[in-house]
Amino acid sequence: MRPAARRRPLVYEGQDFSTEEFETSSRTANEPQLFPNLIPATFPECAVPEVHPQPRVFHTVLGWLGFLGSDRGMTVLTFGHDQEDDVYDRLNFESVWNRPARSYDDDTEIKREIPPQPAWMDEAESLLIAYCEGDPVDLSAIPCDLPPGTRFEQRVREELSRIGYGRTITYGELAAAAGAPRAARAVGSVMARNQIPLVIPCHRVVASGGKLGGYSAPSGLSMKECLLAMEQRSVISSRS
Repeated sequence: MRPAARRRPLVYEGQDFSTEEFETSSRTANEPQLFPNLIPATFPECAVPEVHPQPRVFHTVLGWLGFLGSDRGMTVLTFGHDQEDDVYDRLNFESVWNRPARSYDDDTEIKREIPPQPAWMDEAESLLIAYCEGDPVDLSAIPCDLPPGTRFEQRVREELSRIGYGRTITYGELAAAAGAPRAARAVGSVMARNQIPLVIPCHRVVASGGKLGGYSAPSGLSMKECLLAMEQRSVISSRS
């Protein structure tokens, strides 16, 4: 004879009881409680999220580009998009400052107060536009505000920032420069999590044997190939 199915227990603050017991528990104040020591679960108050300034979104030779940041520096960058809205979607930003809110009562527009933008954003936009046009600019001048990450991730970023315009390095070489010569695959994982491509030039990290490796920006490897070819043309042009 097949045994009866056991009810899956519900657990609240260390107590273990069946669904049936829960459903027949006290519904009124006069009836005895099955679990007098039961402590209702409490949840911490939600932290107030940091308010970011309006994102910078603009069109470049390489498609639509946008970035977010704090007073300390850039936090997210995305580029190579066909549509402006694609940038806002990638930034996970509702573009509340560009799209007026409306009242639920009479559908009138509500004026929003736009937070001030940090001064570094102007220079960052100018540098990025120049880069996308093929100028050999140094994007490392743009301040970054990223989570610290592990010590290994920090070393990888530091070494990558030393790879100049028009140059490339393999995943294995970058791993060795970061002090972990056998961690080429781990370097690839760090590159895949790069939130500010171009500024942290992960497109300059290639696979051994002349292969491109991977690239997570829109258009993928074709964009990576485009960036490397653009930098090479610019370097050759500057030497002639």
